This record gives sequence, C-alpha cells and structure tokens, in this order.
Amino acid sequence: MSPAKQPSSSHPLIDALHQEEATHRLLDLSLEHLLDLPIESWLDIEVFYESIQTVYQPQVAKQLLLEWLPRLIESSSDLSELGGRPLSGWLTPDLDAELRSLAARAKLLTASRIQEFVTHPLTHHITQAFVEETLQRFIQRVKPSGEGGGLLGVASRGALGWASKASRGALSGIGEQLQGHLGSLTKDFVNASMSVLLEQLGQIIGTKEVAQRLAEAQLSLYDEFRGTPPSQLFQKYGIWLNKAEDETSVHTAVQEWAELISDWISSLLELPELESLAGKVHQDLITALSQRTPRDIINDNDTIENIKAQISTSLRPIITNIASSDSFAKWCDDYL
Repeated sequence: MSPAKQPSSSHPLIDALHQEEATHRLLDLSLEHLLDLPIESWLDIEVFYESIQTVYQPQVAKQLLLEWLPRLIESSSDLSELGGRPLSGWLTPDLDAELRSLAARAKLLTASRIQEFVTHPLTHHITQAFVEETLQRFIQRVKPSGEGGGLLGVASRGALGWASKASRGALSGIGEQLQGHLGSLTKDFVNASMSVLLEQLGQIIGTKEVAQRLAEAQLSLYDEFRGTPPSQLFQKYGIWLNKAEDETSVHTAVQEWAELISDWISSLLELPELESLAGKVHQDLITALSQRTPRDIINDNDTIENIKAQISTSLRPIITNIASSDSFAKWCDDYL
C-alpha cells in the first residue's frame, strides 16, 4: 500500500490518526465497546433475517449449480489419488469407536415402524409369494411323482395300491386328484391367512432377537465401510456422471441436475410447514440473541483477541488514508 498522503492542514485528530499506536488503540476501544453491547443495540436481527430470506434467487442458484457441478464431477476423479487409505484412516480413534458403538447398538423397533413395515405392499407381496412357494414345494414332495415316490406314492404301493388293483384302477388317480385339490386350496389358504401371517411377522420383528440381528447387520456394514478406501466407496455407491460419456451428454446432464436441484430448493421454500418452522426458528433466534453480547456468544478470550487483531490490521491503513484526505481535514476544520 502506498504511503499515506500528509494532511493539507494540521489538526490534533489528524495527527493522532497518523500514529499507528493511537489508531490501534482507537479501534481497540471501539471493538471492546461493540463486544459488550447487546446485539439488538447495533443490529436489527429481524431485518437481518428478512434480508437473508431474500438472498435466495432460483435463477442465481441455478447458475451457481451450473458452474459448480462440473467442478464437483471433475473432482470426484481425484478421490482415486487419495491412495488406499481406508475410511477408518480418516477418522480419529474416538470418533471411529463412537460410530462403531452406535452401529452395534441393538434397538427395538417402535410399534409405528413395525406397523409401517408389515402393512407395506412389498411386505405383503413377498410374504404371500414365500408362503405359496413353500406350500407348493411341500405338495410336490408328497404327490406320487415326488421325490422318493412321495407319501402318496408310498400309499399307492400299499393299501391304495391294493385297492386300486381290486377296483381295476378306480383309485389309481386318487393321488393326482388329491394333489390337484391341495394345489387349488393353497392360494385360498394363503389369501385368507395373510392378516394373521403379517401380524405374526410384526410380532417376530419386534423381538429382542431381531433387534440384535439388525445391530449385527449394521455393524457388519459399518466395518465394510470403515475398511474401504473412499475412492472405492464412491465407485460402489456414488452417483455421478461417467467420464467416458461425451461432452454434450455431460453438459446436458449437468443442466438437468442444476434445474432439478434449484426447483427442489424453491419448492421447499414454499412449503407451509417449512415457513412455519422458519418462523419459529426466527422468533427463537431473536429471543436468544437480541439480549446477548458478542463477547457472551463467542465466550473465548483468545478468539476475541484474534478477531480484534484481524479487524484492526484491516482497518488501520484505511483510517490513516481517510485522515490524510483533504475532505477529512475540511471536516475537522468545520466541526472540531
């Protein structure tokens, strides 16, 4: 920065502001005073909050996404340069132990979660298909042509076989008829029993044994994650554009994602629930902060001193330059 121009007319204030120690002390006194004032005395939090609300503009957000998405996609390839260090190598031992403890914690599912699960159409479909398949396999085993001749096959070779001969084949098809009858009853049985089956399934899911099995599965998944390098995790689970795609496809996809995300954010901001929540947070923020001082909020002397030093270093040359201007000298002559 060029040396400050000397004042065109002398004044005690101008002379003081050209002294580094004096300027530093003035800034220090000003900052100390601001730090001990309630925030509401120098900042209208409500106006500040409303101004933040008006910052988001969908078109601006879209342009930022269009600019940054390609960079994020490009940087995803840099993960491979991180080497083979597993995810656990990027965690502190304490954090790793805490995450592992959370994953291994067995927790009973709530009644509402169980109800959601058992009433889900997918659960109904899988359970019905499983029971029907099991019953069909059982029928296949007991019919005369089943494995080892089946139970009905054994009967045919015994009493039913003798009766069949005695009646000149009148009973020879009894096994097939019974098997066909059982098969037709299977679907009716399953349909009629689904509510009971799902109720039993819900009771089983809510047991401590299932909670423990779920915890073991969570722990196994966490161990897989912590033992895998981040680059492999992104390759396995990440969703981004393949670098093999041509530039036109990449550009089109980036634009589509930018528009989707921007529209999503816009829709969120218009939700009545979010507006109500924002209003509550707004009120809580005003109540919590308006009467507090910056010193109370920061609550760390070293941090406060660092902030003051940075502000003083930035503002001191500006104040000195202002004090060197003719307009400031005229102001001193007019008002001091």
